[in-house]
Amino acid sequence: MPLNAAGREQAKKLGQAISDMKIDTPIFWSSPMARARETAELIAHNYTEGQVVINEAFTDISFGDWEGKSVEQVSKEYPDLFRMWREKPDQALFPGGEKLEQVADRTETALREAARTYPQQNIIIVSHRAVNKALLCRLVGATQKSFWI
Repeated sequence: MPLNAAGREQAKKLGQAISDMKIDTPIFWSSPMARARETAELIAHNYTEGQVVINEAFTDISFGDWEGKSVEQVSKEYPDLFRMWREKPDQALFPGGEKLEQVADRTETALREAARTYPQQNIIIVSHRAVNKALLCRLVGATQKSFWI
């Protein structure tokens, strides 16, 4: 799903805010999904050498059989799993999808790769809410139980 006009405007403002921070030679690592990639490109536009690297590891969490369904549909079709996702996100495994721990594993590996590959550059990750939250939990030493906090 691509960005809408409001999303594009937010990305441009974020790009300007990051530019105002005077971050030297950032490199942008992005999910390949359209909305994240477009956001990264809009932010990077503020830099003459703004490079965007697409990395599959930052793809949104796979919700498996939940993909394309509304919250209302999911809560009716999978009431127990939906409750677990809300109350114990660290234990939720989506049918045909991923657990948060798997998301944290793949994104942490990619972030470490980025740091090794670009040791002198600031790395800005452009991804998705669930991915960012799972990675942040990992990086601050919290378990995925803290996902909704």
